[in-house]
Amino acid sequence: MGALERREELISIMIMERYSTVPILSARLQVCDNTIRNDLHALTVLLPLQTKSGRGGGVLLPENYHPHFGSFTTVQCDLIERLMKYTSSQDTLLLCQILAEYGSAEYRTKYEKYR
Repeated sequence: MGALERREELISIMIMERYSTVPILSARLQVCDNTIRNDLHALTVLLPLQTKSGRGGGVLLPENYHPHFGSFTTVQCDLIERLMKYTSSQDTLLLCQILAEYGSAEYRTKYEKYR
């Protein structure tokens, strides 16, 4: 795995988990701690990562950060919501998760429990 792929994976991990430690990330990506530290340092240009050193420390991505914040317009969210009436329960759940992740602020709040 090259640096770019590894950093993309780190971004995905941090967005999903919001908190980790260098040893956990290095074990997960099978690289040394210094490589992870270098990657995290490079990613601070893209992500609002916060770090804390020492016992109980780690790397944190604030909950209020979302890479696709408000990607869908209200009109698009309304359409998805109307389409839910015609889908199976499994598909409806998936559409709720999509609105929770990509919807406007109103829809993210409304469907937050599906994240």
